[in-house]
Amino acid sequence: KPRFLLTGLVKCGCCGGGFSTIGKDRFGCSNSRNKGTSVCDNRVSRLNPEAEWIVKDVPELRIVDDELWQAVRARQGVIAEKFANVTEAVRAHHRKNRLNGARRPKSLLSGLVFCGCCGGPYSLRGADRFACSNHIGKGTCTNSRGITREELETRVLAGLKDRMMSPQIAAEAMRAHAEETNRLNRERRSNGDA
Repeated sequence: KPRFLLTGLVKCGCCGGGFSTIGKDRFGCSNSRNKGTSVCDNRVSRLNPEAEWIVKDVPELRIVDDELWQAVRARQGVIAEKFANVTEAVRAHHRKNRLNGARRPKSLLSGLVFCGCCGGPYSLRGADRFACSNHIGKGTCTNSRGITREELETRVLAGLKDRMMSPQIAAEAMRAHAEETNRLNRERRSNGDA
């Protein structure tokens, strides 16, 4: 993970850690032939208690010098303090809305395509084909036409490129984004000062 790359022990010339790969998966093998047995070699990494970690200075593995390392850690601390309330607000939002974080669209356009006849949702039907959900599921729509996911995405992205990326529209979008960002920043500052 990027965070580990920035804060890993090896970067500052230390070697060690707390992972043990000794144990087997407690649920046994996922292979149906060996299910519930320990014949398979499915190893699971588990974090050992910090008291059991072995950490040793290994200067030859150092990637950055100690002065720079300490400066980076101090800067990370300052940034963490400065944005602590933002970080906590984001975490609180995600704690309240766990289902939204767990649900991911199946494709680029999932939930964004609608039938031209009945207005119902177009969704993936079969392996890679969009079709009207009302026609398939309820039979209330006469639109029996479908389109492959690849063809639909190609058409939509080409349309976005042709219509949305003209210099005038791009400039307007950037201006609107800057305006909204400034408005949100002013609002956040006024709420923080109150």
